[in-house]
Amino acid sequence: MINSLNIGQYIFDSLSTTLEGIKICPIVVEKETPMPFIVYKRLSLIPANSKDGEFEDTARVEVKVVSENYAEGIEIANQIRERIEVESDTFEGMGIESTLENSNEDYAQNVYTQILIYRIKIN
Repeated sequence: MINSLNIGQYIFDSLSTTLEGIKICPIVVEKETPMPFIVYKRLSLIPANSKDGEFEDTARVEVKVVSENYAEGIEIANQIRERIEVESDTFEGMGIESTLENSNEDYAQNVYTQILIYRIKIN
């Protein structure tokens, strides 16, 4: 069995090497965390089996950039896209294929948010 539930660690490791100095957290951040920061979470995990025993999971992962400056948030989101959107990568012996499924943005309480939703095939 592949360890698809650990896809968040792949996101963390990938972004930590790309975005030095920016806090990256799973699911939630502490209230006093300085901006900008990134929060990620797994939205779903769908397993797929075949008759010949091949196994593949598809995870949907949300990566959220929170910043006080719109342009800074866009720049960070583009850096995330450059690192996460890959045709082929490996993590802990698993094959990874990641594509951007959706993106949106928001502004509330003087904070800009860029939200990237990825579909990640894991085998």
